[in-house]
Amino acid sequence: HVWVDLNDDYNFDSSELLFSGESTSADPTTLDASFLVPASAPLGDHRVRIGTADSGQETPDPCYSGTYGVTIELTMTVVAPPSCIAPSALTASNITDSSADISWTAGGTETDYEYVVQAAGTGEPTAAGTAVVGATSVSLTSLMDNTDYEVYVRSACTGGDFSTWTGPLSFTTEPAPIVPNYANDFSSYPGEFWTEGTGALATGPSGTSSAWASDGFANSGTGAARVNIYYSSFGGGNDDWLISPMFDLSGGTYYLNLNAAATEYNSSTLDAIWGSDDFAVLLASTDGGSTWTELHRWDADNNPGLAGVAMPQITLTNYTETTKFAFYAESSVSNEDIDFFIDDFQITTTSLGVEDNQISLFNYFPNPVNDVLTIKAQKAVEDITVFNMLGQVVKRQTPNTRDCTVDLSAMQSGAYFVQVSIDNTVETVRVLKN
Repeated sequence: HVWVDLNDDYNFDSSELLFSGESTSADPTTLDASFLVPASAPLGDHRVRIGTADSGQETPDPCYSGTYGVTIELTMTVVAPPSCIAPSALTASNITDSSADISWTAGGTETDYEYVVQAAGTGEPTAAGTAVVGATSVSLTSLMDNTDYEVYVRSACTGGDFSTWTGPLSFTTEPAPIVPNYANDFSSYPGEFWTEGTGALATGPSGTSSAWASDGFANSGTGAARVNIYYSSFGGGNDDWLISPMFDLSGGTYYLNLNAAATEYNSSTLDAIWGSDDFAVLLASTDGGSTWTELHRWDADNNPGLAGVAMPQITLTNYTETTKFAFYAESSVSNEDIDFFIDDFQITTTSLGVEDNQISLFNYFPNPVNDVLTIKAQKAVEDITVFNMLGQVVKRQTPNTRDCTVDLSAMQSGAYFVQVSIDNTVETVRVLKN
């Protein structure tokens, strides 16, 4: 109970009981209360008494014989309301690399405002802001990409009166869209400008963390991204997102390739067993992440397995300068326990068309390779082109023989793509250089 001595007669009566609540605790120790002070209350200091009472007790009796009685007495100051009330509920939305929408709620009957947008950490403005007339929102433009900003807003009332500033509201603009070629081998997880989130597939991600993490591909080695797909009755299921930075794909046709694997939990020897509700998907968004379209799915009918496989190449045409990609994992009923992995995500201007290790037209070995890769074909190999992870040509030769070698000794360690042309057919394989 909270009483306020509004008439300053040093006596508390039932009319001065401004808050009454009940606690189910046998030993209540906290009070979380808000209450309205009557408009007729005189300005200045008033005594406040906070105490416990039996149901129906309307005055705090200092001699109350209950278990707790009166416990606290303090002073409250009543001040005149401001002539111009500050706005509230300041929020930012639709944030891009160069713009953001800012909105707020009116503090009173005012219709005009001023706002200031500035570098984060600058502090409360000391000068006038930019006027906003007849609206409770503003669209900010010409912002710098990947930059921290803060916004303040105040009410502009009649007679040239202003409220105090509301803020700061802090936000960070998106990085500028990346124009491929691009590659992320997840050796530094999750990669520059990649983010995480959680949320249902239908509604999209929010927040900044998820069950995605750094791990070795198929629980072996290092340099991959992993999510544990698992449902339990006490912990719930998955709704985990791993989200790429923005790409500018408006310049033409691009090609998306990656590798995937799936094992039993914490195993490097057991293929994953998928429940009917377990799946992982690759998605794309062209509206900054508001809506998502599924591009590829891994599940019980498409299990990449312990050995891992290259996802069929996706040709990206008619995409925009605001394209994002995301990986989403879900388990909602079964308690199968799957570790799902992705690696070597890349968007290139050149088709890589990665196939399985055993191609009908040729064999290649060893893989991984130290220095020399050997190719044995059923017909003459017309052309061999080696690409790095960015899709750049690093070696090319025209052997015109069925058995040939490719000297990779001068190349740095890492993944390469070897494109082989035989009898007007082109196949591409992924090779690891030690």
